[in-house]
Amino acid sequence: MKILFLLHSTVMGGATITFLNLLSELKKKDIEPFVIIPYDNQNSGNVEIIERLNQLGVKYQRCNMNPLCLTEKKGSVLRELYRKTVLSYRRIKSEKDIKRVIKTQKPDLIHTNTGVIQEGYLLAKRLGIPHLWHIREYQTLDFHRRLYPSEKKVKEMFRESYTVIITYDMQKYFGLENNIKSKVIYDALFFKNECKIETKEKMKYFLVANRISPEKGITDVIDAFAIFCKNNSEFILKIAGFGDDGYIDMIKQKCEDYGIISRVQFIGFQKDIKPFMLSAKALIVGSYNEGFGMMTAEANMLGCPVIGRNTAGTKEILEKTKGGFLYDSISQMAEYMTEISKMNDMDVLNFMKNPIEIAISLYSIEKSASSIYDYYREILSVNNGGVTYVDK
Repeated sequence: MKILFLLHSTVMGGATITFLNLLSELKKKDIEPFVIIPYDNQNSGNVEIIERLNQLGVKYQRCNMNPLCLTEKKGSVLRELYRKTVLSYRRIKSEKDIKRVIKTQKPDLIHTNTGVIQEGYLLAKRLGIPHLWHIREYQTLDFHRRLYPSEKKVKEMFRESYTVIITYDMQKYFGLENNIKSKVIYDALFFKNECKIETKEKMKYFLVANRISPEKGITDVIDAFAIFCKNNSEFILKIAGFGDDGYIDMIKQKCEDYGIISRVQFIGFQKDIKPFMLSAKALIVGSYNEGFGMMTAEANMLGCPVIGRNTAGTKEILEKTKGGFLYDSISQMAEYMTEISKMNDMDVLNFMKNPIEIAISLYSIEKSASSIYDYYREILSVNNGGVTYVDK
């Protein structure tokens, strides 16, 4: 079974990490993968993803490829026309590169790793190849982007393609909940044997682990932590992740203004966040509309309670696992910080005993890869396992 994967970015964010997790397990099956990654010489993640692909023994090729989405704010008619013309030109250029790879590799199926690139779908349709679209983002709610070329057209393309969507909420958002070609399959996070309930000592800190940017709600977390600190002098807040230097400076200034800068640690991007989750009293998720909630699921798999916003993927996960608290306001977030800070290690262990088992059953790499593999087989059986390669 030859599968061609298309990635929109080499940044080691959630989409890339979970793809590599998935690929590592799929490689154990009768799959011959080939990966297309975009040119991205400015990104250090480029080196890491290439190292990982080489370790897995997976062949790859770089091609011109760009996310196809518009900024949230509309410009003048001429400005909008210019933006769409540029995106159309980029897409046509990248299609030529990718088409050459398809002609050489002759895949049985094309798997596009995110919803912000369309070349895989368009070329698959023209060449008579089954296409699976892995939709991992709302684009509008989470990244404040407008769908290109329009919301109507993008939803139409999603309906025509086979889709894997990472939450039921997102499936409903795109109107695919009754589409027989659409399945919800949760992201691949850890292998089952990596997730064990440990009596590891919990330290007096809360953890934030995500990209440091406005849509992640970091300012709300700082506001809540400042309230919490009025009646607690021991806990600190550790913030792990990368972000724009100017935005991080603004967050630090906010901490200065609250007088809590000594209790907020910016520890940067952590290649392995697991040790921090195992020791944290709780993970704090401030994201306004988290697509899946990778950190929430990971925390629950590792026995770390989560204080998360009562929206989107975060809500869906915690309602299933019961591994934390959902808040609707900053004051409520602060109240849950206080509640968890009073729990001892045995309290946390008992609280997380069932959630960790539920999380492992839902979000393990083995579970995700098995579901994806079965879907590949289903798609190819519907298409008689054959590819026509008719260029329309």
